[in-house]
Amino acid sequence: GLNQTSGPSGPSVEKLREVLEAMNRHFDLEEYELALDAYRVVSEQLDFIEADPLRKPFVEKLRHKAQVARIVREFEQIDLAVHGVAIMEGAPAAALINGQSLEVGDMLGNELLINEIRTNEIEFIYRGVVLARRF
Repeated sequence: GLNQTSGPSGPSVEKLREVLEAMNRHFDLEEYELALDAYRVVSEQLDFIEADPLRKPFVEKLRHKAQVARIVREFEQIDLAVHGVAIMEGAPAAALINGQSLEVGDMLGNELLINEIRTNEIEFIYRGVVLARRF
């Protein structure tokens, strides 16, 4: 097209796909910091190419993936001392976390909702993302 010579065109669909695949690989290995490093390669240019209908779906996926990586990283920094769980027939499961006895549906602090209590892990909802902490 005529725009080829008028300044940078931003990352290609191939480049965006490559970054997304790299992020997905890091997610699979729980390497959220490395996923964000991969994202930073193109992040500055995403606003610029968002209007391109071919690249827009990649822009959205990359941004979403980066947002989830940041949330997971924050979640990993939260100090959670799990001192055991009580799972009994006919009674709601309870967990002793940071000195508080909590059940499914209870909030821990302002941002952690207890989603599920299992024998070896507790599932939370944090900023819209379901995350588990094993103990």
